[in-house]
This record gives sequence, structure tokens and C-alpha cells, in this order.
Amino acid sequence: MLYASYLSKNFDVIAIAVSGDTKQSLKISHFLHLKSEKKAIPKFDDKFLSANDYLKAYENSEEKFRQDYNTLLEFTKELN
Repeated sequence: MLYASYLSKNFDVIAIAVSGDTKQSLKISHFLHLKSEKKAIPKFDDKFLSANDYLKAYENSEEKFRQDYNTLLEFTKELN
């Protein structure tokens, strides 16, 4: 999470955390840390996804839509 917080200063980041020694104790956590946001958001299920599934979930996430929408509103205010 610390590394993702540093990367999120310049990029949107999907962080994947895996812990456990056996299949039975395996725990997978996913977080979406959007560029310039202070906190990462827990996302996705508790299993690995394909790269395409991660990409689709990122592109269709409400948080990313909200961030893009707010950026667009700020830009239109500057134009006016």
C-alpha cells in the first residue's frame, strides 16, 4: 500500500496484496488508488482476475467516473 501511495501521485494504481502460506489460508485484497487521491479504495473480489478484467473494472468504476467528471467540471469552469 505504501508503494501504491507513492505511485498514485502520478498514476492511477491497482494494488494487489496476497498473504497466506497455503491455499486454504490464502487471502487476496485489491485496492484502487486513483491519481492524487489520499486513500485507496478496496475493490474487486477476493480472487485473482485476468488483466482484462482488472482493466474493465477500473474503466467502469464509479470512483474513476467521479474523478473524471469532477476534472471535466473544473476544466469547464476555467474555460468560462
